[in-house]
Amino acid sequence: MKLKPDILDKYRIFVIAQRAKRMKDAADGTMDLQSYVEFKRNYRMLARVHKEALQNQRDFWKLFMHSKTQESTVKKALRDLEASSSRAQGNIFGVGEEESVVTERVGT
Repeated sequence: MKLKPDILDKYRIFVIAQRAKRMKDAADGTMDLQSYVEFKRNYRMLARVHKEALQNQRDFWKLFMHSKTQESTVKKALRDLEASSSRAQGNIFGVGEEESVVTERVGT
């Protein structure tokens, strides 16, 4: 009797083979093109959101260099800082979990 895997089983096999290949390549110190492109995309995204968070932090503290600062301005700057910081933190944790989420959906 010959087994006929469905599309989901074929995808699981593909994901496992790709993960094994990446682990082997990582041990060799090399990266395939797809891994390199994903790494560069994630790196640029993380650098952008981190830079935005640092700029908002700078703007927040810059407000206190003036002798008079309105409360509404400080509140807005603090909201911007919190939003950009949570985006940066979410992206940092999200990048590491991206692959695990995909494999969890597939069930491997």
